[in-house]
Amino acid sequence: MFKELAKRRYSVRKFKKEQIPEEELMKVLDEAMLAPTSQNDQPQRLMIIESEEAKKKLKKSMTQDYGADKYLVLAYDNQKTRKRSYQSIDGGTISATNFANYLMLSAADKGMGTIWIGAFNMEQFVEDFQINENLTVIGLIAIGYPAKDSRASKDHGIRKSPEEIITRY
Repeated sequence: MFKELAKRRYSVRKFKKEQIPEEELMKVLDEAMLAPTSQNDQPQRLMIIESEEAKKKLKKSMTQDYGADKYLVLAYDNQKTRKRSYQSIDGGTISATNFANYLMLSAADKGMGTIWIGAFNMEQFVEDFQINENLTVIGLIAIGYPAKDSRASKDHGIRKSPEEIITRY
């Protein structure tokens, strides 16, 4: 069951002009909250960009607009996460990323599409939206219903073999 969901989910680059009902969005977010977090600190934070005014402001931070119903800015509260001197990343990044993965899979399970937008100027976003310094922004996800002609990229099904990614000691 999980494997089929993971295979079905793809990065949607074209969305319908259809709003996600609030109750459906909340189901996705409720399931995303089940994601494991570093030491159960639960530092992940989510900013939902949905008004036309906010979307217009957000577009200054993006190089491409996918026409999604909503944009979800992922962050974590850097005062609510533990940092260890021997780690290169802190628990907030791990926690927020786990949250994002659960969110994207939950959305796919409900017929919605998502894409983690890499071309996102986080510094511009923080400045434009006057984000509190205790929040560390780590990413942007577009969410909505896939357009009828939306398709996975031609390389979507290509996966490396276990031998290419696993090293045993």
